Order: sequence, then structure tokens, then C-alpha cells
Amino acid sequence: MSLLIVENGTVVENANSYIDIDFADAYLDLTDKEDWNNYNTTQKEKAIIEATQAIDLSYVFSGEVVNTEQTLEFPRKNCYDKQRDVFLPTSIIPVVLKNAVAELAYLRLTSGESLIVAVDSEVLKKEKIGNIEIERFDKTKITENEKFKKVTSMIERYTKQISKAIFSERG
Repeated sequence: MSLLIVENGTVVENANSYIDIDFADAYLDLTDKEDWNNYNTTQKEKAIIEATQAIDLSYVFSGEVVNTEQTLEFPRKNCYDKQRDVFLPTSIIPVVLKNAVAELAYLRLTSGESLIVAVDSEVLKKEKIGNIEIERFDKTKITENEKFKKVTSMIERYTKQISKAIFSERG
């Protein structure tokens, strides 16, 4: 039985992935990442789940989730594609996002390193004090995301504009 519960844009209950193995196999074959074929189905599925989680935990997407009970960040309503200057249809999982999951799953398996690093604070923490809203970033996770440069370049088109004033915690 598959570990993957794939979100297809209809808010699938308990979804844990944006792609299935067939999608990852096809994408990674097209991008000449033959090492992917050295891993078994369970290893691939676990890597896909971790890649999906890493993306959802590491990026703040524009718009809002379709249903507050959904387990993943997509599908989204009012999600703006900055590259194409359009709002995405609510019921889709962007192909670029799916490709990014495949890239990270491949990175997870071939590097042997975890994609998700446990730290004390969140990637993005918003605090509102009166009329002032402050966004703080945890530097440990941001540095960790440097591994994800290709993925970031793929999906940043769907992310919120990052504030020019970033406040960091001093320890």
C-alpha cells in the first residue's frame, strides 16, 4: 500500500504529497537524474512526503488555503503567479510546484541529508503589536534553504513579497 496521499486540487483528506511516484519518475527521467532509479518505492515515497513538507514549511505562498482543514498549503485561492501576472485557478496544483517537489525528493535521497531541520522558531514569524506587524525570520532555516536554490527559483513566483524590513532576534 502506498504511503502517498496525493493532493489533486480538491482538498484531499489527509493529503501528504503534491505528486505521486509516476510523476516524480517521469520528471526526473526528463531531467537526466538517473540516480533516482536506484531507490525503492518506499524510499521514494518517504522522500516525496518530506519534500512536500519542506516546501510547505519553508515558503509563504500568496493567497490563502481553500479550506482551513486541509493538510497542505495547496490548493489556494487568490494565489498570484508573479511571473505570469495572473491568479491561479483555485483547483490546481501548479506543475512548477510539482516539479519542485520532485527536485527536492531527489535531493533528499541523493544527498542523504534531511530536508527539514528542527529549530526553536518558525521560518517566518509574524507578530502584531497594535497597528505594527513585524516579520522575523529564523536564520538557521533560511541558511538551510540555501540548499534549495533551484527549488526557490522555481516556486518563488507563488510566494508573498518579502518585507524589505526584516527584524531578526538577537540572542
